[in-house]
Amino acid sequence: MEELLANFDPQFIEVSTRLLIAAGIGAIVGIEREVRGHPAGFRTLTVLAVASALIMILSERVAGGKDFHDTGRIAAQVISGMGFLGAGVIMRTGLTIHGLTTASILWAVAGLGLTVGAGLITEALLASGLIIFILVIFSPIERKLMRRLKRKVLEVVATPRPGLVEELADALRASGHRVDNLIVTDYTTEAWEIKITMRSTSAGGSIDPAAVLLDVGGVQLVHQEGDED
Repeated sequence: MEELLANFDPQFIEVSTRLLIAAGIGAIVGIEREVRGHPAGFRTLTVLAVASALIMILSERVAGGKDFHDTGRIAAQVISGMGFLGAGVIMRTGLTIHGLTTASILWAVAGLGLTVGAGLITEALLASGLIIFILVIFSPIERKLMRRLKRKVLEVVATPRPGLVEELADALRASGHRVDNLIVTDYTTEAWEIKITMRSTSAGGSIDPAAVLLDVGGVQLVHQEGDED
C-alpha cells in the first residue's frame, strides 16, 4: 500500500483530496435542498462545488502557484457566472418572488468550492456548517414569523375626496399594519376603486384591516382578495 501511494504525485493526492471535500460539502448542502424540493438540489450543488474547486486549483496553477501573481483572475469568473445561474432560479409570481434562497445557495456553494480549491479546508467546513445550520434551523423560525407577517390584498370602494389615499394608508399603519402598495385602479366622479397590498405585523395581527378601513370617512366597501404566500 505504501509503495502504491509512493507512486502517486503528492500534488495529485492534494488536488484529489480538495475535490472530494468540495464534493462532500456540495452534496451535504444539496441534500437539504433536495429534501425540500428546490430546483438546485443534490447533483446540481455537488457538481457546482467540484467545478468551483477545480477552477480555483486551475487558477493557482496557471498563475504559477498561490505565492505568485494573481491567483484570483480565473476564479473571479465563477462569481460572475453565478449571476446567470442565480437569475435562472429566481421567479416572480405577482408580488411574490421565489428562488432567492436557492440563488444565494448557488453563490455560497461556489464560494465554498473556491475556498476548498484554495486549500482552506477548515474555513470551508466551518462556513458549510454555518450554511446548513441556517438552512435547517432558521427555516421553521422564518415560517413562524411569516405567519405573523402575511401579505394581504384589499380592494376598497370609496367616495372620492382629497387626501383619501393618504388617510387610508395612515389608518392601516396606525393600527399596526404595513402598507406595501396602494393604487387607485379605477376612478369616476362617484367612486374610486383602490387596491391595497399590505402585511399584518405582530402588533396588528389581531386587528381586522377591513374594519380599520371602513372607519375611514367615505369608504363604502372593503373586499379582501385573500392571503398571498
